[in-house]
Amino acid sequence: MGARRFLFGLIAAASLAGVAHAADNDDRYRCGSSRPDEAILACGRVISDKWQPPAVRWLAQRNRGYAYQARGDLPRALADYDAVLKANVGDLNDRGIGAQDRRGTRQAQMSLLNAQTHVNRGMVRAALGRADAARADYDEAVALAPALSSARLNRAALRLAGGDSPGALADLDEAIRLAPDDAGAYISRAAAWRNLHRLDEAIADYSAAIARDRANPQAFRDRGLAWLAKGDTARADADAAEALRLDPRFAAAHADRAVIYQARGDADHAIAEYDAAIQLNPQDVEALRGRGDGWLAKGEWDRAIADYDQVLRADPRRLLALNNRGSAWLAKGDWDKAIVDFTGAIRVDPTLAAAYVNRAQALQAKGDAARALGDIEAAIRLTPTSVRAHRARAGLRAGQGDFAGALADYDLALQAFPEDAESLRGRGYAQLSLARYEPAVADLSAAIALNGRDALAYRFRSLARVGLHDYGRARDDDTRALELDPRLAQR
Repeated sequence: MGARRFLFGLIAAASLAGVAHAADNDDRYRCGSSRPDEAILACGRVISDKWQPPAVRWLAQRNRGYAYQARGDLPRALADYDAVLKANVGDLNDRGIGAQDRRGTRQAQMSLLNAQTHVNRGMVRAALGRADAARADYDEAVALAPALSSARLNRAALRLAGGDSPGALADLDEAIRLAPDDAGAYISRAAAWRNLHRLDEAIADYSAAIARDRANPQAFRDRGLAWLAKGDTARADADAAEALRLDPRFAAAHADRAVIYQARGDADHAIAEYDAAIQLNPQDVEALRGRGDGWLAKGEWDRAIADYDQVLRADPRRLLALNNRGSAWLAKGDWDKAIVDFTGAIRVDPTLAAAYVNRAQALQAKGDAARALGDIEAAIRLTPTSVRAHRARAGLRAGQGDFAGALADYDLALQAFPEDAESLRGRGYAQLSLARYEPAVADLSAAIALNGRDALAYRFRSLARVGLHDYGRARDDDTRALELDPRLAQR
């Protein structure tokens, strides 16, 4: 759900209706039509009519490129734009697109048309993955027509996609100066601010866009994402809801609301929103992956795996789907399949510390403590302050009887996150195992204060209190532990 890349619209075809010559009038009108197929045929006839002045055929070829581009036929659009920009038809005179009073005005008009064509060709080149060539077109458009805001907007989009947010901001500042009522320019500048993690500025620009176009669902959707990044789920939800009111079929806004519900720990409503997003856009693999995460949070392992399977059929290298499917296999106790998925995730991204910790859990469950320790230490090298990694190594050391080593790791985990209930319970257990009963009671009491339904924390505190000869409160703790988890009676 990162910042969007904005490409701004095609610059429209020029009208040939005012040209008086032998070509059929209908062809001249239709060459500027908004219906691409009609325009392509009509422009082709004008281009092939050798009785037409060069300027007229030049405009017709420019318009045909526009029509091909609008239809999505990018190679043909590129060929037409290449031909147009190589041509030298001189000034557009009174046999071109209308008489002008001064030669300077005609030259300025020619520069503007060439600049517009460079913008359109730049968009084609960008869509074909030729970013450097697209950048050259946008640069030339800016040089030919410095006041052409679309050139700066599209160059900004290219810079934003390439990670050059400061460069994008410079172009967008100028584009907004040139066209201060263009809501799209504010949306794009907000995306640049988001890339720089300057969320307040982003929200201000989204709000400016909304003030200029309150019917734009994208502006509300993107502002909601900025609010979500700030942790304000209420405002994020309100903006996503408004985006859906404006466009009930806005699949991405449903997916955004699902993320908001997940942030609140509401898996049921998250899944319902993902269902809506997937129904509108069945190819949205991120929504499928998100719904899988919802099923994972609910403990519906098979449903989670089914969603992750769909994602991975579409893209076998989808990192989070691999890692999270491994977590589902791990929860089901299928260690081998879990290891395969975590290994796949590590191949895709060798810096994903969570995948090493997860694989370590599966290896430890299989009894391979040495390899598990190797994975945990790899995770710690990648993220030295990782709470999960230190907690996992502490658990492994405690399992091997190294309670002093476990204490050291729990200390590191709690330095990073002092309110981690699992680390407090683990450290309490390590203290208990070393017969340090008072610190054990302190840690376990802190764990219970954070999670009053932790049956093991009550059981361990009961044992620590026995060590302190506090039998009454030990009995109370043991009773509470059994209420929370009757299976402890068998241990």
